[in-house]
Amino acid sequence: MKIKSVCIFLTTLFLSYTTNGLAGDDIHASYDMLLKKYVAEDGVRYEQFHATKSDVKALNKYVKSLENLNPRNMQKAEALAYWINLYNATTLKLILDNYPLESIKDIGGLLSSPWNKKLVKVNGRELTLNQIENEIIRPEFKDARIHFALNCAAVGCPPLTNSAYVGSQ
Repeated sequence: MKIKSVCIFLTTLFLSYTTNGLAGDDIHASYDMLLKKYVAEDGVRYEQFHATKSDVKALNKYVKSLENLNPRNMQKAEALAYWINLYNATTLKLILDNYPLESIKDIGGLLSSPWNKKLVKVNGRELTLNQIENEIIRPEFKDARIHFALNCAAVGCPPLTNSAYVGSQ
């Protein structure tokens, strides 16, 4: 009887863990579909993305959904995926909100950087892209590969990948 109880407990624990992991990754599914649709080896298809209003709305909804989550309640890998995706999706949103433009540097004017604009609100705190990168991601996760995951949409930045980051990978 004890063995049966232990087996049931372990099965329940395993299923709970697996389900929670999938749920964590699942929050990025809509963003992943958008990336697969609009990101190619040679860059983002901004014109096509901007012209498809339903997809622009889907991106905006995704960013809003991330703002409503608390990354402090996530496992470390899920939290890192959350912050990277929030950074990259917010950058995409910023470009699409100001499209057409030659460069992301055209946003904000002479004295203002697009990376220093307060663009998202997480846990009641308004954040800039610079704050997400330099006050949250780099100090909390201390991983040199982060540089290659963040896409600032400038010519010198690493290219955006065509898939969302997930905690399970």
